[in-house]
Amino acid sequence: FQEAELVDNTPDLRIEAVNEGPDCLQIDRLKTSVEVSGDEDCLFLNIYTPDISTDSRMAVMIWLHGGNWKFGSGSEKMYGPHHILDKDVVLVTINYRLGPLGFSSFEDELYPGNLGLKDQRAAFLWVRRNIRPFGGDPDKVTLFGQSAGGASVHFHMLSPMSAGLFRSCVSESGTALAPWALAQPGQVREKTLKLASMLNCSSSSLQFTIECMSSVPAYKLIEAQQRFDLLDQELVLFRPVVEMPNIPGAVIIRDPWTSPQSTLPWITGVTSAEAALFAVRK
Repeated sequence: FQEAELVDNTPDLRIEAVNEGPDCLQIDRLKTSVEVSGDEDCLFLNIYTPDISTDSRMAVMIWLHGGNWKFGSGSEKMYGPHHILDKDVVLVTINYRLGPLGFSSFEDELYPGNLGLKDQRAAFLWVRRNIRPFGGDPDKVTLFGQSAGGASVHFHMLSPMSAGLFRSCVSESGTALAPWALAQPGQVREKTLKLASMLNCSSSSLQFTIECMSSVPAYKLIEAQQRFDLLDQELVLFRPVVEMPNIPGAVIIRDPWTSPQSTLPWITGVTSAEAALFAVRK
């Protein structure tokens, strides 16, 4: 339940990075299995480039996957890079924490939430600092995402804390203005306290509660979320919240309906059968 930190001192070694890291912990709603998969140690980037040269200055595209902020990943099995790499573009796909590990919150200074969005921002910052050796231009970064990923892109567009890390955006089938994107005040806090009760971590002291939840094996939080799914008909359970503006690193400090609008170039759109997959599964 802490913000991700960048590794500042990278060993001066050449690493054959040919295998993807694990997905973040989740239960994939698109599969019939209800077993938890993934790993808590999941904050990895996948970088695909047609030209490893510091002389290249190719545009960079960072992909944010969808999945209700509950499942999905940036892995090749979900989003193969090949149809993009025939262009002069560096593609970056990322993982970010999901479900209660990424989007639970007390909506206060102790545990403000939005950790999944902060994971994304940490990835943007890493790209800003390190993409040149992969042939990318840190001043030519475009964010693009689908569903919850598209809404995440829009949240970062509106966030002063993400300013300067990208120059244009694409939101597919999801924006910060969607009715499922931003929690109402108190909504995620209530669910987080209910989750704490499921884990036998309830207390009059929120400090004790968060410490207790931190001591529980991470996969058990995802398993407990599955019990929410059986009782709660909301499309998105744990989701972004408005944070107190005085909190360092806050991503969302105002409702997007009242936030100053971004002047960055932005493409957004929907499909002809939005959410049909979820309707069929129900």
